[in-house]
Amino acid sequence: MPVVYVDVLFLVNFFANYIILFLTSKLAKIKPSYTRLFYGASVGALYAVCMFFPSLSPLYSIVSKFLFSLGLVAISFKIKDVILFFKVLGVFYFVSFALGGGAFFLLFFTGSGAKLGAFISNGILYINVPLYLLILSSFFVLILILVLSRFFKTIFRSENLLKDLRIQVLGEIVDIKAFIDTGNTLHDPITDSPVAVVCYEKIKPYIPEESREVFESSDGISKILGTHRLNFRFIPFSSLGKESGMLIGFKPDCAWIVDDDKEKVIENLIVGVYNRPLSKDDKYHAIIGPEILA
Repeated sequence: MPVVYVDVLFLVNFFANYIILFLTSKLAKIKPSYTRLFYGASVGALYAVCMFFPSLSPLYSIVSKFLFSLGLVAISFKIKDVILFFKVLGVFYFVSFALGGGAFFLLFFTGSGAKLGAFISNGILYINVPLYLLILSSFFVLILILVLSRFFKTIFRSENLLKDLRIQVLGEIVDIKAFIDTGNTLHDPITDSPVAVVCYEKIKPYIPEESREVFESSDGISKILGTHRLNFRFIPFSSLGKESGMLIGFKPDCAWIVDDDKEKVIENLIVGVYNRPLSKDDKYHAIIGPEILA
């Protein structure tokens, strides 16, 4: 068996564990605590070092490895919800297998592993690299983390801009997925109330029969002259596929933003009704401005 340097083993596994935990936080969409990731990576590296103590060999059974992974995730991420915990655990396994498989391929199928004295014992990867090379690689890892962080932030940006909008229309509750558009500055010209643009098809079942023609007719404004239970508003706009136009809207009974089962009341919200789909992939059916969340 090749000569093993415990300090090198610890550092290599520390960096590997940190990368795995960092990527896990990004894929699971959890804001990482770098202190907790440091603790988790350190514990994982100590676990790798323990392979040199024969008396601790039971730690490397399948059951022990599973229990250790539970503890490692618990240390690295502050998660109170059980379902979310096991979701993160699954992502952790996925990242570990993906990176582990990639490392195994590069080291052993390309022949570079033999040059570095790489081998696997008890499922732990050991690479005999000089300290200076490890320091240089740490800078590379840091750059890689920064690049990946920006990459995953771009991927999940659209998800972070989705909110749950809840409105009450004539006593009926409607839940709508809303997209936060910084360019949406629509306001009711009379009351200066913020406007949420909502897809008509999403709220059509909650609109009274006598009022639907207002939104479905090409000359909907003329239909407002009848008797309606909705409090209609006219909202001028210069987007949504037109250089200028007029949205017909109404004032709902009440409106909320729902976040983690917490409801925030939106004062004086006006619902502007739009007759076309707002999202090509059907991910959201309303557009709100950031002012509504303030």
